[in-house]
Amino acid sequence: MFSYPDLNILFLLQTDEMRKIILIAVFLFLTAVTITAFYFSRIKLPGQNTANIINQSPQNAALVFEFKNDPEFYALFKDSPLLTSFIGQKKANELQYLHDHLLKQAEIRSALSNRSIFISLHPEINSNNTEMLLTTNSNGIADLQESLETIVRQTNAAIESNKIGNKTIQIIYFPALKEAFYFTINAEVMAGSFSKTLLLNFLDERVENKFNNLTQLSDQQNKNSIADLYVNYQQFPVLFKMLFKNQQDDFFRFLTGFQANSALSLNYKSDALLFNGYTQTDTAAATYLNLFLKQQPVKNSIKDIYPINTASAISFAYNQTAGFLKELDNWQIKRHDDLKAKALFKLIREETGVSIQTAFRKQLGKEFAVITTAENEKVAVVKVKNGSELEPFLRNISVDPDSNQMRLKYHDLFYYLLGEPFLHFKQPYFVLIDNYLLLSESETGIKNYLGNYHQQHFISEDQQYYEFDQLLAEQSNISFFMHLPNSFQNFKNRLRPEIAKSFGQKNPGWKDYFAVALQFTASQNNFYTNLYLQQSKPKTVKRDTTVF
Repeated sequence: MFSYPDLNILFLLQTDEMRKIILIAVFLFLTAVTITAFYFSRIKLPGQNTANIINQSPQNAALVFEFKNDPEFYALFKDSPLLTSFIGQKKANELQYLHDHLLKQAEIRSALSNRSIFISLHPEINSNNTEMLLTTNSNGIADLQESLETIVRQTNAAIESNKIGNKTIQIIYFPALKEAFYFTINAEVMAGSFSKTLLLNFLDERVENKFNNLTQLSDQQNKNSIADLYVNYQQFPVLFKMLFKNQQDDFFRFLTGFQANSALSLNYKSDALLFNGYTQTDTAAATYLNLFLKQQPVKNSIKDIYPINTASAISFAYNQTAGFLKELDNWQIKRHDDLKAKALFKLIREETGVSIQTAFRKQLGKEFAVITTAENEKVAVVKVKNGSELEPFLRNISVDPDSNQMRLKYHDLFYYLLGEPFLHFKQPYFVLIDNYLLLSESETGIKNYLGNYHQQHFISEDQQYYEFDQLLAEQSNISFFMHLPNSFQNFKNRLRPEIAKSFGQKNPGWKDYFAVALQFTASQNNFYTNLYLQQSKPKTVKRDTTVF
């Protein structure tokens, strides 16, 4: 069924009533552009100024989706259930009808050929709402008023013009919607929104109000792409506050403090969405992810021991341990944690005689990960060079050195040894096995992981995970992974009630997806970035690993 990938996140955020309004708004906007372009311009626009359009968006945009209005884009998503599940079958049928009876008409298709449409999402501070702004290049549009009056005559709506300073806003009132839709043109950009406040922000030409620091795709990459996604991580705290009723877990916490933005282009696969591009980060910010900017990508091997019940995981890898530890020390200084770390290491040395920082750094490997299971247990896995040499040092600083259930005596030790991923491992239990150090706040977390480990019950043995893993880059420095069926209940419990409804088991939605992954690979002081989302298959079976 035909659907619009730019609406995937949007429809997750809205109530049923608002979803319907937004669906109609998108097509009203396209209709306005269509009629205007058809009556006042027959020219084809070869190289639209993407940067100008995006830079005119208000600075509080969290996401901007750009798609090319051409047959290739629609053909790729025709009869695909991948995105239909986000908005439901009824809404997809409505989109199909409008597409068949409006956008497929030869004259309209010709008028809008190769025109880029931008949809940006703007979460509101201290609100549970997110507003949408639709923009496109206004080249060749001579008279917006006449175009809108054409729409009004066909829909029994009303239209009026408002003057805001030297700017004009067109307002359309649709009786069936009981909502006003606002249009305007400014700086060669046509914009529309249900929010008058957002449209006024669009007209505010002060530099500090504009989205002018966004990473841009190269002209060639933009030209060859059928759709692009621009991500402003600095707005994620507002977006996540709107989504979640409680504090987010580790999977989202790293992204809320990320001073960066991404420009990603879409690569289509029949059962998956794949985006790739670059992330530009504020290198001066005390952001943990920046610790890996100077590292070379590393083959991700720690993922091979994720347990079968993994809900989400974040892994970190570096090729130069000394370089990583130097960056970690600098990060602690920026966060004013360095003195606390030194005080703790000194206390441990005075009470036990163990120089734990020296001993641990000597044995530290080049990968570590934090795993959350479907049962909401957190387990950290740290690769070490020689576990048998490290174990006596850890045992000597544990609560009971002779116990089989070893637990560290000192709080926050691993936060000061490895940083932010270990923030919630206050006084963990630990065990060393096959040169892996396992940490968990509960005995059962360690016990359950070891049960899966000894029985080789790893998620990598699952056939669908194996197929998903083949899409991912083999090497990276930071990798976020979420197994959606395993994380479904944990994730739903954290969402606000009105958002959680979209995760209902009886409705199409996230339950129809298998996994999502986000990878960052250091490249010239930026991150090459891959984002993957794959649809679930009817049945998941264990992968055949027989060797003949």
